[in-house]
Amino acid sequence: MPKLAASGAIQTHRESAKIARYRPHVGGSWLTLKKEGWRNRITGHGEVSPESLLANPLNWRTHPKQQRDALEAAIDRVGFVQGVIVNTTTGHVVDGHLRVDLAMQRDEPLIAVDYVALSPEDEAIVLATLDPLSALAGRDQAVLDDLLAMTGDIEDGPLAQLLGFAAEVGFPEMPTGERGIRQMTFTVTEDQQAIIEGALSVAKSAGAHDPSETGNENSNGNALAFVCAGYGAA
Repeated sequence: MPKLAASGAIQTHRESAKIARYRPHVGGSWLTLKKEGWRNRITGHGEVSPESLLANPLNWRTHPKQQRDALEAAIDRVGFVQGVIVNTTTGHVVDGHLRVDLAMQRDEPLIAVDYVALSPEDEAIVLATLDPLSALAGRDQAVLDDLLAMTGDIEDGPLAQLLGFAAEVGFPEMPTGERGIRQMTFTVTEDQQAIIEGALSVAKSAGAHDPSETGNENSNGNALAFVCAGYGAA
């Protein structure tokens, strides 16, 4: 019988089952202890009326019209692919407020929900870090180009604008060697200014970009780069 090659899934399982070893002070023999695994805080899934969901009073995210239109267009095209996260301990929505708002606006009878069981303190951590953690990701432009080429023909509208924005590099590469410093100027409305200032404040409080790593002593510039990283511009 031919031997079965170890699959990636098996290797991943073996990696997760690694053990930590330590030598006790007395006896000199090796003992083994299993590392404590990550806790699964997901307790269930379901579909509920969006009107029955309780908005989180500490939700700090705002959703401008451009984002609302783009998300609605994406859901119109594809449908729901991610459940709204609800904490059974407090009853609060932890992630997905905009999806809930759009569902109520369109009189959708049901919306998908993922239930988690978190303490109020853990809920606060998730609420404060879920989006900023996503914003820390970089991007592989070549892979993104291939991905966007697979989306097919999208008619003009919010979704086409979003895909077009994702395809744009937008900023020139920094020079090789010592990081260069540039100044940029934007024109915004009063409402947009409030949104930008709020986002920069949150980014700063999240520890956005250490000047020792970015080479930029300007806290606003570091915070802006942190926010824009979510769109792959950095």
